[in-house]
Amino acid sequence: MRGASLESAEPTAAGCGSNGANATVWYAVTAPAGSTSLTVSASYGGAKSASTTPAVTVYTGIGLGNLVPVKGVCSVQTNNAQADFSVPVTALAPYWIQLGQFYYAVDPAAQTTMTVRAQ
Repeated sequence: MRGASLESAEPTAAGCGSNGANATVWYAVTAPAGSTSLTVSASYGGAKSASTTPAVTVYTGIGLGNLVPVKGVCSVQTNNAQADFSVPVTALAPYWIQLGQFYYAVDPAAQTTMTVRAQ
């Protein structure tokens, strides 16, 4: 997440994980045919704590000002700085995944990783 920042008017409340991220990256995902849920797992490779747990939110909508968060099931493991977020999806529909980190609390050499699984 090196070099990541926050855009003006970007939402910062996490669907799962730490709130108050001040650095985010976004991913566009189309739910595969036949899928009913997406599970997003994110973990931080540096010092483990509640403030270094990544923030994960999944949205529908078009355009930053029109995004609607998708409610789902959140599992946070602060001792592992990991967030797992499962949300219901509609097959072939577009979704936006926001991965956030409280940038100033992190080791610049550590990596944040994310995986997305469709079910």
